[in-house]
Amino acid sequence: SNPRALAFQLARIDDHTAGVPDGANPEGVARLREHARQLRAQLDGFQPAPVPDGATTAEPERIASCLREQAARLGAFSDLLTQVCFSHVTPQVS
Repeated sequence: SNPRALAFQLARIDDHTAGVPDGANPEGVARLREHARQLRAQLDGFQPAPVPDGATTAEPERIASCLREQAARLGAFSDLLTQVCFSHVTPQVS
């Protein structure tokens, strides 16, 4: 995984949610925007330790834990996005 790619995508999500119209559910859209800001801030706040000489990465377990937490948060964000923006759509099964 590429941490810069993740940071880039979270920044785009944050940017895009800022432009979502309030519509009929302003409270839901506000929660969506806040969740996007938190996703970005949590990754921005992660500071790995310097890589020691001869090592390929520093703190691999801590980094893996951070990525697992981000994956879970992104899943929750996806659920919230669906609830806020697409709950009015009737699902269709093909």
